Amino acid sequence: LIYKCSEYKQLTIFLDDLQLADRDSIDLLQYLVSRISQVQVLFVGAYRSTSLHKSQVADQLEQLCIEENLTTIHLDALETKAIAKLIEATEATKLSGLESEIARFTGSNPLFVSETIKALKEQNKSKLSGLKLTRRCVQSVTARIKAIDPYATTILAIAANLDKEISAENIAENCDIDQGKIKDTLE
Repeated sequence: LIYKCSEYKQLTIFLDDLQLADRDSIDLLQYLVSRISQVQVLFVGAYRSTSLHKSQVADQLEQLCIEENLTTIHLDALETKAIAKLIEATEATKLSGLESEIARFTGSNPLFVSETIKALKEQNKSKLSGLKLTRRCVQSVTARIKAIDPYATTILAIAANLDKEISAENIAENCDIDQGKIKDTLE
C-alpha cells in the first residue's frame, strides 16, 4: 500500500514513541526502510532516548540507524528561553514569569511544557497549584507507567511503603530480588 501510494504522491510517514514498539514492529520498519530508495517515502521516527535504554527494542533501533544509514537528530529538553517564547506564541501573557516553574514541573519535556501551558490557559490559571493535567499528559504518563518492567514495579511498590530511607539494601530486606538488580533499576 505504501509503495502503491508513493507512485502518485510523495509520502511522509511519522512514527512516534518508537521506544514503546515491539520487536515485530521494528522488524517491519526495518524492512520498509531498506526498500526506501525505490519509492518516494520519508519515514520520520521519534523516540524518547531517556526511555529507550530500558526498552526491548533499543538495540534494534540503534542497529537500524547504523545499517540503513539513517540520520539521527537529538532534541534536548526545552530551555527556559524557549518556554518563554512558547508562552508568548500561545498568547498566554499572564503566564509570563512562570517559565522556570514550568520547566521544573515538566522536566522541560516539550510535550509536557506545551500541554501544561495549554491547561493553564484553558483553566484560566496563572499558577501551577491545583492544575488539572490534560488528557494527553495523563495518557503519556500512563503509557510510561505501563512500560515499566515487573521488577521495577515491585521495587517501586516496596520503596513507596518503606518507613525508612529508600536504598537498595532496605528494599532487598523486603523482597526476593538481587540487590544488584535493585541498584540497576533505581539508576
